Amino acid sequence: MFKKSMIVACLLTIMTIQSSFAFGPGGDKNFRNEIKTLLSKSAFNSSDAETIFVDFLVNKKGEIIVVGTNDEENDNVVRGTLHMHKLKSKDYEVNKMYTLPIVVAKR
Repeated sequence: MFKKSMIVACLLTIMTIQSSFAFGPGGDKNFRNEIKTLLSKSAFNSSDAETIFVDFLVNKKGEIIVVGTNDEENDNVVRGTLHMHKLKSKDYEVNKMYTLPIVVAKR
C-alpha cells in the first residue's frame, strides 16, 4: 500500500512538471489539474518507468476526445479514463489538438 502511494505521489509530481510543457506557459491550471486527477486514479499496465504521449482534443460540448497514444499496452487505460469525459473547466480551446505526456513510474 505504501509503495503504491509513493508511486502515485511521484507520478503526480512528474505529471505536473511535464504537463506544463505540453500546455505551454499560458495553459490554465484548472484544465491540467482536472486531467491529472483523472489519470492519477488509473491503473497503468507497466513494469518499467515510461512516458506515454496522449493526443486529444476537446469538442464543443467540453468532452475529451482521445485521438491516440504511443503505447498500445496502456491505450485502453487512457481511453477508458479520458475519452468522452466532460470537463468541468472551461479554459480550453475547442478542437485544438493537445499532446499530454504521462510519466508512469516503475512498480
